[in-house]
Amino acid sequence: MESRYWKEFLISTAKELTWKKSPKRLTERRLEMIERDVILSFFIIRRLIELYRVSKKTIDYKFDIFSCPYNGRLLRPGNRHWFEESYKLEHEKTQTKKMMYIANQFIHSSLFAIVCDNTRNWDSFYVVSDFDKKNCIWRIPANQVHDCFKLVSKDYLAHFSYKYDKIKDDYIIVVGEEQKMEDLKPVKQGNESS
Repeated sequence: MESRYWKEFLISTAKELTWKKSPKRLTERRLEMIERDVILSFFIIRRLIELYRVSKKTIDYKFDIFSCPYNGRLLRPGNRHWFEESYKLEHEKTQTKKMMYIANQFIHSSLFAIVCDNTRNWDSFYVVSDFDKKNCIWRIPANQVHDCFKLVSKDYLAHFSYKYDKIKDDYIIVVGEEQKMEDLKPVKQGNESS
C-alpha cells in the first residue's frame, strides 16, 4: 500500500474543513458529502495505522473532545435529527481520547451530526457509536479534525522493527518516529545487466 495516494484524500478533506471567509452555501448534498469524506478519512487513518504506514506521532495523537451524558431517552432511528432530546448537551465534560478511539467513533457512528457556526463554517461534529450510545455522545471540534487530517497526511514512518512471537505465532511490530516526505530520497536506478 503506497500511503501517499491515500493521504491525498486526507488533504482534500482537511481543505474542506478549513475556516473560510466566505464558505459555500449549506446544502443537503454538501452536508452529506462532508459526512462521507470525514468518515472515509478516519477509515483511511485507521487503515494506515493498522498497516504501519504512519509513525507514533499519528498513533499517539490526542483529541480534546467533549462528552455529553445520556439522559435515558433512547435514540430511535426515527428521531436521530433530534438527538439533543437523548443527551444533555449543556452538561458536556472535556476528555482526552487517542486517535484509534476517535476513528472508531466516526467509522461505527450510529449518529453523525454536523454543526456550523454563524458564518456557515464547520464548527463541530456530534458522533456516537452503538457502543457508547447509552453512555454519552461526543462533540468533536472541526478544527481538531482538520488538524488531525493535516498531521496524518504529512506523517511518514521513518523506521519500525519486528520480532517473531512463538506464543502468538505472529510478528510483533514496533513503530518508530516520523519522517518528512521531503526527506525521502529517491532510489537511484543502477545499470542492470542480464
